[in-house]
Amino acid sequence: MQNCTPRYVSRYDENTGARYIETLRLEDGRPCFTREHLNRMASALSPAARCTPAQLLQCALQSVPSHAPGIYKLRFVYTDHGLHESVATPYIPQQLTRLCIRPLPTTQPLSRLYPHKYADRSIIERISRGLEATEGVVMRYNDLITDAGYASLAFRRGSGWYTPDTPLLPGTTRTRLLREGTIRAARITADEIGRYSELSIFNAMLPLGTICLPVSALHHDWSYSYD
Repeated sequence: MQNCTPRYVSRYDENTGARYIETLRLEDGRPCFTREHLNRMASALSPAARCTPAQLLQCALQSVPSHAPGIYKLRFVYTDHGLHESVATPYIPQQLTRLCIRPLPTTQPLSRLYPHKYADRSIIERISRGLEATEGVVMRYNDLITDAGYASLAFRRGSGWYTPDTPLLPGTTRTRLLREGTIRAARITADEIGRYSELSIFNAMLPLGTICLPVSALHHDWSYSYD
């Protein structure tokens, strides 16, 4: 591997290959739970990549202000050629009161719709169009619940949390919580949501339980069509 230094290459440069994004939670300037992020980056990069995931992360951390107390969001874009951009900003979570269930396209298998965390998130942006500021989207593939537009989902039944076993993109926090046994994977269909009492939207920035809504906050958007 060559030394990894930030490179700001035009998004239109065809030689850069696929562009990926990664988002980490920073607490007082320190990155949290890097193991799963590094693993996800390793699965995206090709064997010919110029930098290791650890090198890319170290480069990205250079954008963190020297005095960054509290919770910051570190977002960076990378390719096989190196780091393209990186920014750290204070994190303010979205306030949600309603979630709209909308269908993903079914023209190809779910596993091929968004297999890596690409910088091109047009599939998620398209399915999220037209929502109000306090609305979020919950995606389904046929009748299978997958995830939220920008986060994983967990549904509470009794004292347990269950996450759909058919995610569009397995989140890093979801992977960690499954490994730790905090949540369990389950087949969850749109018709079975009523079996649960509430749901939590969580990701690298939002710990499980930070945003919880009753399942009554979920509504089918029958007027929406992805096609």
